[in-house]
Parts: sequence; structure tokens; C-alpha cells
Amino acid sequence: MLDTATIWRMLLQPAVLVMLIATAVLALPVGRWLAQRYRCPRSVAVGFVVACGVVVSLTAVTGPMVGHPFPERWWIPYYLRQLTDDGFLYAELTSLCGNAEELANVLLFLPVGFLGCLLWRSALRTVAFAACFTVAVETWQSIIGRASSLGDLLHNAIGGTVGALLALGVRSLMRRRRGGERHQPGSVRATR
Repeated sequence: MLDTATIWRMLLQPAVLVMLIATAVLALPVGRWLAQRYRCPRSVAVGFVVACGVVVSLTAVTGPMVGHPFPERWWIPYYLRQLTDDGFLYAELTSLCGNAEELANVLLFLPVGFLGCLLWRSALRTVAFAACFTVAVETWQSIIGRASSLGDLLHNAIGGTVGALLALGVRSLMRRRRGGERHQPGSVRATR
């Protein structure tokens, strides 16, 4: 269950605090580099670095162990072993965002998808990044003995996809708005 006390306990872990501080320190130089590389606003690139840093900070630290730390077939991440259970797959695919933790997983990756789409200007690249990023996070969680599941993978990818779609919608509205100003008779627009 995801409640306020659990959230605060997680946020105040020393490892989480260290990763959040590292994110704050690295966000500006890495964001500046990304902005130059992809010719996007610096605020978008810095925001993207911060969003990814927050995801790593909140998901890549040790937490409650699931079963024995080194179960049989330990080299196969738990979420991949779940693919062999048809009943589990059906339950995961039909109960999208059924509780607070699943909704939190969607919301956690929403800024990554939104800012990634503004950074790369490509929804496909953003969704591919979000999917690969969540696979990396879930695999890391399996290695450190933290709960990882196919449901988390699915909800994180949904969050990245919804964020990318929202960014496409915002970009489309901005283009229409700018395009509409150009075609209005009698409108005055400053030129450079």
C-alpha cells in the first residue's frame, strides 16, 4: 500500500537523498549539453534530466525484498519470469491503474515522456526511450532484490506514452496558435 508515511520513509533514505542531490548538481550541465545537442530550450533539457534523475532516485534504491534474494533462475529478472504465467498476464493487462501504486508508476514516467518528446521532437523515440528506461529500472530492481513486476513495466511505459502524447498535443496547439496569428487580417506581428 502506498501511503504518506511510506512515501516519506522512501524519500528520506540516505541513498535517495544522495541521488536527488546528484541529480540537482548534474541537471544544469547535462541539460545544457542536451539543449545544444538537440537544439531545444534549455529548460526542457534540464527538466528532462531532473525527471529521469527523480525516477532513478525513487526506483533504484533497495526496498522490501521479494522472496529469497537469489531464487532459482536468479539471473532472469522476475518480471520476465512473469511472462510464463498466462493468468497473471491477463490480470495485469485488464487491471490498468487499479490501485495507487500503479497510478504512481504511470505518473512517475509522465514527465519523462512529456519532456522527452519536447526534447527529441519525436514521440516514437520518446516512447522507445521510456520503454528501455523502464526495462533498465526493473532489471536493476531485480538485481538489488527489490520488487519488480511486469505490471510496473507496463504502467511506466504507459506513463511515458501518455506524456509523449500530451507533448504532441501541446506542440500542435502551439503551432495552431502561432499559425492562426499569422493568418488573421489586420494583426500586427513584430519581426526580427
